[in-house]
Amino acid sequence: MAKYEPGDIATYYFVILEDEHGKRIQGWTDRKSLAEFYMKFHNCSNYRLKKVTKTIEEIRGITEENCHDEIILANIITRDRNKKGSEIKHIVVPTTETEIRFVNEECDTFFSGKVNYAYLDGATQFLKNKYQRALERLFLPLIISKAVYNRSDPYREGIELDQLMVLFRSFPTNFG
Repeated sequence: MAKYEPGDIATYYFVILEDEHGKRIQGWTDRKSLAEFYMKFHNCSNYRLKKVTKTIEEIRGITEENCHDEIILANIITRDRNKKGSEIKHIVVPTTETEIRFVNEECDTFFSGKVNYAYLDGATQFLKNKYQRALERLFLPLIISKAVYNRSDPYREGIELDQLMVLFRSFPTNFG
């Protein structure tokens, strides 16, 4: 985003979402190319691009109400599925700060949000040794350690979720 002095006239581009709940700002930027890239990436028929030229103070009044909806370029992880298997790749996509923060939080809480690991942590000690060894081969104690006690380990850190898929599935109505 460019730097503006008080009283400067600025042009901002707002992506407006029109749905059954009315109109709201989905994202904003002062770079036309970035706004168009966002629109093309999402390909959503409910999005409209609106150009606003006003003083920077008037525009700041609008953007402060939507401070986390600035359109940015985010480096995210995706899987390239080919004939040989799956390869992790980093790609750059236009998102709002709200969208990328949500995706990162979903990926970070994936292991702790789906299963009650605290309950498993207390219950696994009462299993027979052969079952405890089987769970160790499945890396369950390491996952419990991360989910319950926030301890890192090389196995859990090596698991990368497809953030592009999380983005699409988290906001299905925002893509065409």
